[in-house]
Amino acid sequence: MATAMGGDVMMKLLQEFRELQEEARIQSARTDAVVDAVIQQTEMILEHSRLHFERTRVLFARSRELAAQTRVLFEQTRVLFERTDELSRQIGGLSESTDTFRESLEKLADHLLALAQELKGVKSTHSRMIEQAGRAIHRLVEAQDSDRQRINVLELHLDGTGKA
Repeated sequence: MATAMGGDVMMKLLQEFRELQEEARIQSARTDAVVDAVIQQTEMILEHSRLHFERTRVLFARSRELAAQTRVLFEQTRVLFERTDELSRQIGGLSESTDTFRESLEKLADHLLALAQELKGVKSTHSRMIEQAGRAIHRLVEAQDSDRQRINVLELHLDGTGKA
């Protein structure tokens, strides 16, 4: 009985062992499926990581280029600002010179106006003097003509009295 019982126990143990073995096979298959899924996901994540890393590397390189270009642009802007500031100062100086020139032109115009008025007065006086001189010469010519006529008359009288 002990052997029979021992055989039954062995059979039962063998049966349980086979069930455990079947269950282990099922668990192993599930584990393999999960491991395969995890490997597949890991490979996909790795590929995505590589793509993201490459994109990050490209973006980093572009950001360095942009930073360099920004520095150049900043420097050019600074130089432009300095030149614009210098131009502004020069325009300010030109404006002051232009104001001085305009004031000088206004003074010149005032002097020219005064000279023109004085010249007008001189011309008017000159014209009156020429008219007076013309009248005086005309009177002198008339007086000379009259004197010649008297001299001619006197000479005629003298010639006639001298002969008589």
